Amino acid sequence: MAATPSKLKIQAQTGITAVLLVFCIYIIATEPSESDKLKWAFGVVGIIIGYWLK
Repeated sequence: MAATPSKLKIQAQTGITAVLLVFCIYIIATEPSESDKLKWAFGVVGIIIGYWLK
């Protein structure tokens, strides 16, 4: 059974989102509060939420 291009697109978007969210949540959980990495991670989470709420 061949996947359609639109199904592959959704799967790729979901996979990339999941990987980025896991990475960002790890950074948020482990970095000290004054870290620049923490600000970057919160920014990426905001971008992801904005993308999916479009």
